[in-house]
Amino acid sequence: MFANPMPVPAELQKSWDSADTMLSENKFNEALAELREAWPLCENDGQKVRTLRQAGDVGTAHGLEEEDSQKRHWQKALKSYKRALKIDPKNKETRR
Repeated sequence: MFANPMPVPAELQKSWDSADTMLSENKFNEALAELREAWPLCENDGQKVRTLRQAGDVGTAHGLEEEDSQKRHWQKALKSYKRALKIDPKNKETRR
């Protein structure tokens, strides 16, 4: 597992927290937009994995809420999870 050898940049942590809040409010598109904007703030692989995992979680939840487009949302979620695992195949949080 990749460790975060340096502290998480404040702006990146703020983006993760904001995306979590949006997810809890079922604001899926806004959460994904927040995570896309956060990507350039990632300074190491551990931060990239977390950002991708959060994007996967958003897609999974979105699929549960919108059954008519469930497959599309879940395919995007799976793609995010696979990208995260490609960076860190042993990441327990992502593999769950």
